[in-house]
Amino acid sequence: MKAKDRAISIKNEKIIRILGPILLLIILLAVLQLVTTIGNVPNYMFPKPSVVFETFAQNLVPKILPAAGETLTVVLIGYAIGAPIGIMLAAMMSQFKLLNKAFSPYVILLVCTPLISLVPMLMLWMGYGMNVRIIGVIIQVFPIVMMNSFTGFNNVEHIKLELMQSMGAKRFTTFFRVTFFDALPHVFTGLKLGTIFATITAVSTEGVSGNMGLGHLMMEAKGVLRTDMMFATIIICAIIGITLYSLVNLAEKKIIKWKK
Repeated sequence: MKAKDRAISIKNEKIIRILGPILLLIILLAVLQLVTTIGNVPNYMFPKPSVVFETFAQNLVPKILPAAGETLTVVLIGYAIGAPIGIMLAAMMSQFKLLNKAFSPYVILLVCTPLISLVPMLMLWMGYGMNVRIIGVIIQVFPIVMMNSFTGFNNVEHIKLELMQSMGAKRFTTFFRVTFFDALPHVFTGLKLGTIFATITAVSTEGVSGNMGLGHLMMEAKGVLRTDMMFATIIICAIIGITLYSLVNLAEKKIIKWKK
């Protein structure tokens, strides 16, 4: 009976986890609709949710989806290059102290430097094409993946390392058989954060240097005070970010079987 009650409790928790955010969003949209209607707020200042969804539906095929495809391409290419670089750098820095001391200050510098300040310089070198946006995504993704992976590689249980050492295992054998797998939760944390940074960076660089993509579409809407179009663009940006984050999270659950 207890096992049955536990199963019902887990099922209820899953339902609440799914329905809770949806109900909260519906309540929030209803309140915003009521406030903007009663207050007679102009659409250029803060559009009604109903107007935003109407604009989203009208512009989804002709404008939003093509721009989203451009942005998604930049995100995926930049992420596919930046994430492996971050993991490999973290692996090398965790095994060789000299590399760690040499690279760490520059990685911290990249994390702390606003990307928007680097975009004009990248534009001078590469023009207005997709390369600028991809490089921007790589610059933002690999440090955050590297820092989380490095934390994982350096926090392996000592008893496991001592056991491998007592068995005469070499450094690389220990890394690939123990360290890497023990650090996977940290690696996936970096990969999940990387999806967020990649999406934000792609949209930001498109707003500054692109002539296509969601960032450009948002700046175009801003220029003609189409706040409803800006919010419609934000919706698709959120969808891209949440989808990529969820896919990496799903991969983590499938790969790390021992994580509860």
